[in-house]
Amino acid sequence: MLRIADAQGDGRGDLLAAFTPFGTAYSARFVVLLQNQAGGFDTVDTSLAALRGIDGFVITDLNSDGRPDLASTGFFPVGSPTQVRSNTNVLLHAEGASYRAPAVYSMPSPMVHVDAADLDGDGRIDLVLLGSENRAFVMRQSPDAPGTFLAPEGL
Repeated sequence: MLRIADAQGDGRGDLLAAFTPFGTAYSARFVVLLQNQAGGFDTVDTSLAALRGIDGFVITDLNSDGRPDLASTGFFPVGSPTQVRSNTNVLLHAEGASYRAPAVYSMPSPMVHVDAADLDGDGRIDLVLLGSENRAFVMRQSPDAPGTFLAPEGL
């Protein structure tokens, strides 16, 4: 996932990229390339290696602070015998190009895609998730806590 957004609030476009591992030599990470005054880029890495559920990503302002945030969703095996679990993770922008510890939401079925939009016209961005067996869910943003989400509702 790649997005261009102003992560610093300085009016310059920065590059934001979410990487998933495709081999054992790589680990998941979220990279912000901050455009500097000289026109170059300074790299800030946020490891996603400890997160479970990183098959799909969306980068957008989830808490209306004017800065890009990250949400991911996905499924993964646990235990023996193996069971499939699924999480949605929300990482909100903090200072500079850093991100807060993720909020992790357990999903009722395996998810692979996530998108974000204000679905109900309340001015808050909601998450829409698509998973296995063509199941879709919406996670509405809490009216009391920007950037936090209510339990998933089936569509």
